[in-house]
Amino acid sequence: MRSLVDNWEQNFTKVRRTHNIQFGWRFHREKQTLLPDQGNITGWSDFNSQATALQSPTLGSDTNPQAVPQTGNNAANFYLGYGADYNIGLK
Repeated sequence: MRSLVDNWEQNFTKVRRTHNIQFGWRFHREKQTLLPDQGNITGWSDFNSQATALQSPTLGSDTNPQAVPQTGNNAANFYLGYGADYNIGLK
C-alpha cells in the first residue's frame, strides 16, 4: 500500500492605493494504491490439537487414544504453539 499526496498553491496580492486584494487557488489530491504484484497472504490455523489434554487410560485404544473429559485448553495449545491444522495461501 502506498499513498501519493499532492499539494499545489498559488496566492496573489494586488495593492491598489490603500486596498489589498488577495486571491489565489489551492489544489490537494490524495491517492492510495495497492501494488498488484504484492498479492495477499491468507490463511488460518486451528489449535484444537488436544496437546494439553490428559490421555485417558480407559477410553480409546493404543492406535486411537482419547482424552480425559474436561481436560485440554485451546488457548494453552495456542500459547505452546501446538496447532492441529495450518493453512496458508500465497498468491
